[in-house]
Amino acid sequence: MKAYLLRGDPQPIIVPVAAAAVIYPGDLVYLDTTAKAAENVAHAGALAVTQEALHDAFLGVALDQHLASMPAGFIRVASEGVWRFNIAATTAKAIGQMYGVATVGSGTGDAALNQTLIATATANLSVGRLVKPTVAADATVDVRIRGLGVCGGMQTMA
Repeated sequence: MKAYLLRGDPQPIIVPVAAAAVIYPGDLVYLDTTAKAAENVAHAGALAVTQEALHDAFLGVALDQHLASMPAGFIRVASEGVWRFNIAATTAKAIGQMYGVATVGSGTGDAALNQTLIATATANLSVGRLVKPTVAADATVDVRIRGLGVCGGMQTMA
């Protein structure tokens, strides 16, 4: 399932994107001089290192598509709103639970997943908060995202 906006004003921002960048609607996006999908964030360390790196430059969720064959340009990114995402671990969670980017595995150097979240323990690893409680069988979560660049994000950078 692709991530999608459930409700709320997405507060779109317009950000530059490089010619070689690949970004799809629903991808978590961060700013590194240009917009990039979460899978491009530095992931040389543990999961928490990847989550914090994305958190610190998190813009929001891509509304537009940009393919590698397209020239450099601009895309719209939602900096707010309630979004439905896949989750990496299915456990019951209460409203307010923080969520950050998940990775391909749990080892060092695993790449971030563009549209999958996992529960986090601290705000500096998170991109949003749960707005609907989950049960253990749920494969998705409804999360209110807060882009750091425009909306102040989950907190100031650590």
